[in-house]
Amino acid sequence: MYLELYTHSIKRLRGDVNLKISKKIVSIVLASIVVMTTTGCLNTNVGASSYSNGEKDIIRLAQNTDVKSFDPHQANDSSTSNATRHIFNTLIKLTPEDTFEGDLAESWEQVDDTTVKFKLKDGVKFHNGEILTSDDVKFSLERQKESSKVGHLVDMIESIEVIDDLNFIIHLNKKSSTLISSLSHIGGAILNKKSVEEIEASGKKIDENPIGTGPYKFEAWKPGDRFILIKFDDYFDGEVKNDGLEFRIIPEGSSRAIALETGEIDVLLNVDAVDYNRIRDNIDLVLNEYSPTTIEFLDMNNEKAPFDNKLVREAINYATDKASIIAVSTNGEAIKSEGIMGPTSIGYSNNVVNYDYNLKKAKSLLKQAGYDNNLEFTILASSDVRSKTAQVYQASLAEIGVKVNVEMMESGAMLEKQMNGDFQAAVRGWNPNAEPDNTFAPLYLTENKGSGGNRTFYSNEKVDSLIREGRIEQDEIKRNKIYEEIQQIITKDAAIAPIYTPLGAIGTSSKIEGLEIYPIGTHRYENISFKK
Repeated sequence: MYLELYTHSIKRLRGDVNLKISKKIVSIVLASIVVMTTTGCLNTNVGASSYSNGEKDIIRLAQNTDVKSFDPHQANDSSTSNATRHIFNTLIKLTPEDTFEGDLAESWEQVDDTTVKFKLKDGVKFHNGEILTSDDVKFSLERQKESSKVGHLVDMIESIEVIDDLNFIIHLNKKSSTLISSLSHIGGAILNKKSVEEIEASGKKIDENPIGTGPYKFEAWKPGDRFILIKFDDYFDGEVKNDGLEFRIIPEGSSRAIALETGEIDVLLNVDAVDYNRIRDNIDLVLNEYSPTTIEFLDMNNEKAPFDNKLVREAINYATDKASIIAVSTNGEAIKSEGIMGPTSIGYSNNVVNYDYNLKKAKSLLKQAGYDNNLEFTILASSDVRSKTAQVYQASLAEIGVKVNVEMMESGAMLEKQMNGDFQAAVRGWNPNAEPDNTFAPLYLTENKGSGGNRTFYSNEKVDSLIREGRIEQDEIKRNKIYEEIQQIITKDAAIAPIYTPLGAIGTSSKIEGLEIYPIGTHRYENISFKK
């Protein structure tokens, strides 16, 4: 299915090449980027690693942002998930073919609408040598339910009943069509009860010694620099084909590409689109392309001026020069958004209000809102790519008398400001799993404002009701109708300004093989090895 969607997306991408691009805006932004590049480069010299020398096959990877926490119940961002997914396991997992199968669960049976019986795989070991039992599952899911970050994923769970070491029952407070997919999210990672209780009793955090059942054990973490995971020899799901992973944090895109070219890293996880061709043209490198479910958008704080006014949010949507943003930020390697989800996402609909680029319309709406050449606001960005997007907004809106300030921030600091509602606008992305509810609930459900994922602080009672209705509807056609209506309402409310879905890519050394790419971004690294 994803291959068909990927091909369709590529065709659409090629069709978007001829979008009308504002040469004036592009030239202004590119000029400012040159200035920023020559005057404000980040120091990304992370130095040599003692872990990547000698006889061990340590795979060196680079990503643009650091993890927020090694506690899977206390974070819900892609960089953190990318790490914790290799330390911990979930009851269910999603395959590259977009189907669900057991991970820690050997089997499960739907007894009735609100009762699901599970059996665990026997003999699964934690990194501390403890054997996985139903008590660990009960402890972990109850702990997850208390989390402000990922608790919403399992709010349909009423209780967990332990039968014996391998068998347990999940009792639901209502029938649910999202339970199985929610149990595949890394926010539902199963922790070792004994280990967590000991760590927390000593006043420490899981970050210092996360214990899971995954293919890798935690070794070390230098925040802002790198973290290291080492192969777990007793991993239950087959042999790990390398000795470990070293993740280096390199915020600036071209520095990551240079690190790949010079052999400082083996895998580049966040390839900026402007670097695609330099990797494609290098015979020693491979650009592994895929069509993700990601969407890039402008978050507007719906509770804070000026974006507490719907007319202003509509104006910003009309002032979103998607063609120029795609040209400047992605070098044309993206698909223009026609809704609030990526076009390959399950449940996606483009039968929504379409805000075509129209500065005249935007200016008129701002005047209706009481802003006549006197609007000023700040856009936050946490990467050079998103900074370029913000700069296109800055140049475009300047043409109608709006002053936009662009503030670059470290990703963790920006996330904190957004969760606290201490911002006006921010360029952001979202990469959901295959379950549509994992887009709508965290991003738009009223109760998830702030740390739960709803960082636009959007609230609509009808949308809340439809999200809950979608969670229990079993008929796929009816469920898709519900999700289409949700998208129509949110788009009409102009809660966010959708921009584009990027063409995803991972750069690797040609000496590497075995990379498993998942469109939803949960790539797997345990089968990566150096070619013999």
